[in-house]
Amino acid sequence: MNILRAKGAKITYTDPYIQEIAYQKLSMKSKPLSKEVLSRTDCAVIVTDHSNFDYNLIVANSKLIVDTRNALKGIQKKHIVRL
Repeated sequence: MNILRAKGAKITYTDPYIQEIAYQKLSMKSKPLSKEVLSRTDCAVIVTDHSNFDYNLIVANSKLIVDTRNALKGIQKKHIVRL
């Protein structure tokens, strides 16, 4: 996160269970997941597989998705990268 921030990236996150995080000198509050938030985001990164996320909303409104948890298993789209 520090490298991305040093390069000018704006980092946000959405998590229904963790409303606020602090990492080194960075403090952030969870933002609600919405079409508007996703459409303004360059890259969505999925780092947990919560069953209450609307993955169809994420796929339909994200420019690029990095899926580290195989949460989008079975969905084949060019803008999805799986790790």
